[in-house]
Amino acid sequence: GEAIVVTADEVARAVALADGAFRPAQAPDGCDAALRTPGTYGIADGSGVFRENAVDPWHPGTGDEDDEAVEPPQGMRLGRGFTAGDLHVAFGVKDPGTAVPMIAVYRGTELLWASPLPAGDPLAAEEGDPTLALLRGDVLVTTYGLKTSDEGERLVARDVERGAVLWDVAIPHSGEVSSGPTLLSVSDSRVFVAQWTWLEAFELKTGEHLFTVGRWR
Repeated sequence: GEAIVVTADEVARAVALADGAFRPAQAPDGCDAALRTPGTYGIADGSGVFRENAVDPWHPGTGDEDDEAVEPPQGMRLGRGFTAGDLHVAFGVKDPGTAVPMIAVYRGTELLWASPLPAGDPLAAEEGDPTLALLRGDVLVTTYGLKTSDEGERLVARDVERGAVLWDVAIPHSGEVSSGPTLLSVSDSRVFVAQWTWLEAFELKTGEHLFTVGRWR
């Protein structure tokens, strides 16, 4: 199949999802919403939290707004989160100490797991709460930046029930620009990372980079 991709320079392209081949195209009405395909999405930077195109935020630390309060994991300060069925996904940072990005998953008020976001050295990660997450089936995908800006951003997938790292890969070209990823999207077998003027596609099961659409400089 094909997807229509419109980058910030207002160029529309029809992209073959199998191999990334693209051609000029006319952007349909409502194209912005097309990236939010079925799945559960968290955007914790003030842009909102989306679940199947509907707002479904979770406020884990307070019990406010009809949400159940939960016990923070040891060594983690909870921030915002989102709900996915009977699971709650929480963003946060290590506390006390260096504010390494962390993520935790609850079933109801029961903590299933909590972990620093990077699969490698946690102290190499840019400090602060994670800003993007996506849940498709039992795969939780998140992004994080590295302190050395020219190393760019990384994409990491975990088993949502166990927290086991499935893969952790670099996002191509992300070290060549100053802004980070703006949105994650998903199909049955692909993960799409939207940047300012381009889009990267990865294999959902393995993290293999498949293709790039658009220009990054």
